[in-house]
Amino acid sequence: RSYMKATGPWQFMAGTAKIFGLRMNWWLDERKDIVAATYAAANYLSYLHDLFGSWPLALAAYNSGEHRVAYAITRQRTTDYWRLNLPTQTEWYVPKFMAALAIGRNPEAYGFERPVSNPLQFDIVEVSRPTELGALARAAGCTLSELKRLNPHFKKWATPPDMVVEVKVPNGHGDECRARLADMKESRLPSFIQHKVKRGETLSSIAAH
Repeated sequence: RSYMKATGPWQFMAGTAKIFGLRMNWWLDERKDIVAATYAAANYLSYLHDLFGSWPLALAAYNSGEHRVAYAITRQRTTDYWRLNLPTQTEWYVPKFMAALAIGRNPEAYGFERPVSNPLQFDIVEVSRPTELGALARAAGCTLSELKRLNPHFKKWATPPDMVVEVKVPNGHGDECRARLADMKESRLPSFIQHKVKRGETLSSIAAH
């Protein structure tokens, strides 16, 4: 989370994230979901490239906003990214991105060792009813910390009500998790209401009620 409140691996601002289909509420923030956020980022970058017709301009707009880049183009009368006067952070962002891309394609040429490929693997289970993360972890045969590591977008102790969400579970455990969830009785699912605290109420009195 940046000082500008951009969040997740692709550093989405809330407004842009919503436009590109990422859900954010009291229960979850899909900007932190590596799969959903990566698809959204790819769609956003594709949109920016179609808008500006240039990858340097698209990357600049991704970093500082499309309106700021469009205003700079209009005011400075050039579509050449390298001649545009943009915020310092953006001016560094684009060449850094290009450098990382070049190094990633041929690390040995730049004095880096090629990293051993060890991609994160997981199964995805659809959950359509509110379910405690602890129960999901038990159904998936993993620890709660492992489940949270795979699903950092869940902000609370359970999946949200009235929403279908995708839960990542350890690779090879998807079918087992689905079967156990299907057998889970409704009485074992969390049930709750929201209560606005009134003057004079305490947590202990609310708990007793």
